[in-house]
Amino acid sequence: MEMRAELYEFLLENKFKNGIMFKRSIELFVEHYNMEGTVKEDSLMRAFKRWRKAMKDNENTNTSKKGAVRFWTAPHKNKSYI
Repeated sequence: MEMRAELYEFLLENKFKNGIMFKRSIELFVEHYNMEGTVKEDSLMRAFKRWRKAMKDNENTNTSKKGAVRFWTAPHKNKSYI
């Protein structure tokens, strides 16, 4: 789980700070951890894309149509909710 988070952070940082494409970043990550032959780069890319889509979907559900962030508020003490 920690390695996955490290990979995703590495991919995003390389893309947006250094301008390195995701495919090349995955190649560098696999080489750095000597994972050649033990993991397919395509599977890492698919997992990253699924995670990124889930993050975007989650972000979209937390914003209203106007773009403001919605926050959950606890029910008021004086009102009963059934």
